[in-house]
Amino acid sequence: MSAMRIFIAVLVSILFFPPIAAIAQDYSLGGGRYKKCLDKVATDPQGALQAFRYWREVDEWDGGPALHCEALILTALKQYGDAARRLEEIVALDLVPDATQKATILGQAGNAWILAERGDLALATLNRAIEMNDQDFDLVMDRARAHALLENWESAIADLSAIIGVAKPNADHLVLRATAYRHQKKYSEARGDIDAALGISVNHGGALLERGILRQIGGDNEGARQDWVMVVTTNPDTSVAEAAQSRLQQLDLKTGQAAPSNNESKSDLD
Repeated sequence: MSAMRIFIAVLVSILFFPPIAAIAQDYSLGGGRYKKCLDKVATDPQGALQAFRYWREVDEWDGGPALHCEALILTALKQYGDAARRLEEIVALDLVPDATQKATILGQAGNAWILAERGDLALATLNRAIEMNDQDFDLVMDRARAHALLENWESAIADLSAIIGVAKPNADHLVLRATAYRHQKKYSEARGDIDAALGISVNHGGALLERGILRQIGGDNEGARQDWVMVVTTNPDTSVAEAAQSRLQQLDLKTGQAAPSNNESKSDLD
């Protein structure tokens, strides 16, 4: 996966979808299978899959809660395309009652398509979701991610600017717009967004990664290295740290320095 796609994936916070209000009524019905699924998938997705198969085959559990449970499990198992299809099926079968709930489900499906690196399907799904609820800023942010995955930078900037102008300041929004600006060679605008993002969250991994890239473009290799080392030390065992590690290795091929690993402590790097 490219560093850009790693970064986009980092911003997607759907590894475990939240419960949907219209579905959550099943918490107390049918033995509370939906709640049991939510509890189990976070710690033991394979066990959740076995339980789900039993509920479906023996207890004949079906409907919206069952499909959402299955989507949760498939997402945890990184079968993102299949998860997206289950979520879309909930809407296609009219298993949630209103447009707002359907938009939320389609938003989750769009995020699953992003994780599957299918920006085309993500964009189509998210456009449908926004048609149902154009007041949901999260859906517009998700569509910006889909545009970024497709390298539709101008469209990504348009969506993000619409959000940034009215929503509460959010480092993720600013970092993704900075990335889009950088790809358009609008480096001053990109740096402005990164500075604002780090003002909100000083150790934001995506912001530090992006600032390092901008510094390298400007010829400041040492500054870039410092930012990427900071990503590795403050965001260990994450995809954004993996992207920073890759950048460090490429940089250090030129300088002869050893890139730090995710397992090194900050004191080891000083």
